[in-house]
Amino acid sequence: MHNKHTHTLELSDFSPSALQRIQSARILCIGAGGLGSAVLPILAAQDIDTLHIVEPDVIAPSNLPRQLLYTSEEIGKEKASIAAHSLQQLAPSTRILTHKTHCDAPWLENFKTPIDIILDCTDNFATRTILNHFAAEKHIPLVFGAVEAYTGQLTLLHAKNEIDLYDIFDSLPSTAISKAIFPPLVQQIGSMMAGVALRWLAFGEHELDGKFLQLDARTFQTLIFKIQPRH
Repeated sequence: MHNKHTHTLELSDFSPSALQRIQSARILCIGAGGLGSAVLPILAAQDIDTLHIVEPDVIAPSNLPRQLLYTSEEIGKEKASIAAHSLQQLAPSTRILTHKTHCDAPWLENFKTPIDIILDCTDNFATRTILNHFAAEKHIPLVFGAVEAYTGQLTLLHAKNEIDLYDIFDSLPSTAISKAIFPPLVQQIGSMMAGVALRWLAFGEHELDGKFLQLDARTFQTLIFKIQPRH
């Protein structure tokens, strides 16, 4: 298996034990749409132990410009099933489990499976709030990513610095996120989310723990803010 990951192991800070920690990981990914379809192939390609995909929707034509995990021939089919089939070919040894349901409080309450990290690839603040509470209660690191128009955002919550979503947002918007999205931005933020998750799993720390990144896809201006916890 190490031959497959030769280039990763050539990184100066990556050892076989770091790779093994990634490959022993159990990951929960909420959403297999825009961000999820960018995140999932990268995670699966590392031959992780278990990957849970939570996604209730079917593939629509308007998904295709930015959700590159799917094709026009798959319109109308369940995203979770199509994603799992594709990812299983990429990583035959990974245990891929699909949950074709909305991620709500009752579902999370009944989700008893041990998890090492969560990736929030959703597009609404109601679900984000529920996930934030779940991660805080269970002490599970949560990778937060968001895209809207030309702006992307990224951080790591509930890790060593115990940053909460409400440390970033005093109050969460009650209105829906705009559907305007620059397609390449989804791939940019999604791949960065995967990078945060992999480095956390490998080393138990990450530079964005306690910081908030914002990217402008038009100018490539990147701002990183230090988060001040409320407690």
